[in-house]
Amino acid sequence: MRGLALKRERTARVYLNPIGKIDLKTGGDAGGYASAEESYNFDCSKGDLRSVCAAEDFFDGAETDAVKYYFYKRRDPVTGNADDRIMAYCADGNIYEFSGGAKRRVYGLTYQETPAGVCYNLNGADVMIFSSGEGGMKIYNGSYVTPVPDAPPVTSMAIHYERLFITGGDGDTLWFSDDFDPTNWNLSVAEAGFIDLADGRGEVLRCVSFEDYLFVFRRYGITRITAFADQTEFSAAGLYVSSGRIYPDSVTVCGDCIIFFATDGVYRFDGAGATKISSAFGETLDKSYENVVGAYFDGHAYFNVKTKGESERRILRIDPHRGDFCFLKGIDAADIMLAAGTTEYSLLVHDGTKNKPFRISGGNAGILGANTECFWKSKETDFGLPIKNKRLSEIKFSANAPVEVKVTVDGKTSEYAVTERFGGIKKIKPNARGDRFSVSFKSVGTEVKVSDAELTFKYYL
Repeated sequence: MRGLALKRERTARVYLNPIGKIDLKTGGDAGGYASAEESYNFDCSKGDLRSVCAAEDFFDGAETDAVKYYFYKRRDPVTGNADDRIMAYCADGNIYEFSGGAKRRVYGLTYQETPAGVCYNLNGADVMIFSSGEGGMKIYNGSYVTPVPDAPPVTSMAIHYERLFITGGDGDTLWFSDDFDPTNWNLSVAEAGFIDLADGRGEVLRCVSFEDYLFVFRRYGITRITAFADQTEFSAAGLYVSSGRIYPDSVTVCGDCIIFFATDGVYRFDGAGATKISSAFGETLDKSYENVVGAYFDGHAYFNVKTKGESERRILRIDPHRGDFCFLKGIDAADIMLAAGTTEYSLLVHDGTKNKPFRISGGNAGILGANTECFWKSKETDFGLPIKNKRLSEIKFSANAPVEVKVTVDGKTSEYAVTERFGGIKKIKPNARGDRFSVSFKSVGTEVKVSDAELTFKYYL
């Protein structure tokens, strides 16, 4: 008589340690189950989950009706004291200055479209230069406005070796002013001029000064301009051709590199070549990048983006050197600006829904001091156990705050609340049986930390 082979109960433990950030390029069944399908307000760069979103009122609760902000770094020409100012182009077409929560209209600065703006030291005085194709160039010295009638139309401006370089006058042309004088646009070998860039990379969109060169971002590429004092020695070199269309407002200088968005992804440019950095999170994003803007603050780049299925914008925070990233949710980010002056160093983010600006920090104290929802969800996966009928008997993790855990098994979801507010090891026993699982952690609070997740499965083999 043949003996019967009896199956024995086996135990398998799956460790989500480290707990990973969003990674949609590696499937859960291919070993990517420790990475997230979705995550916001959690920083995963240290291998655990740490709440990261912190914001406070910038103007003590006042609404601004702003479309775009500008930072005017200024010293008073009489006293020599710092007189930095926040300025904004508002929905009524006028530019205002803000002091605390009060705004004051700057008469003479009216535009029919959002103007570009840049700081400049003109004849020893700190000024702001504003310009657009529908309002012309105007210079504001903190007291009055001076038009510059001969300047070409502008879509972007950059100061490089004391010249003002602009894009916007002609699709393939980069214009530059006389050196030390952005009001002089007389075309001559000794004064102002232009560079024709008709080389197939498309129209010029944005120019930035970076590491001793001027880089011109085109519709489908990047051109490097060598432009020192003597314009007869200016030269242009094509460095990069993009397979996707570049979005000029997203171009953000991040110390020793530049990050920009294109139709085929997010790129890091080091002055010589570009590397795609969005493979892990790119599929999370809504591909409408027309209004994406960025700023570099305290070692991270911040961009306002939309994710698929969401009406409000989020903030994508990227470490440009390590590649770490996370999404911040809770502010409908319409504009982002760095306020870097003598007495102010802040990241200003305008909430388009609340119609007012917030000051963002890298901390985890919540939005306006209130608790923030932090969320992390794994991919749906068999967690590396190709046994169809297995039982998730226990989930163990460390947390310092109440956590809601959701377990989804073959499409059916159960919720478990861990309410202890003190740090330590937490355990839940789902006893959920099936083939494919996903697990999520949600905590509403400040200074939240979740780590060392361990899943115990039982099965017969």
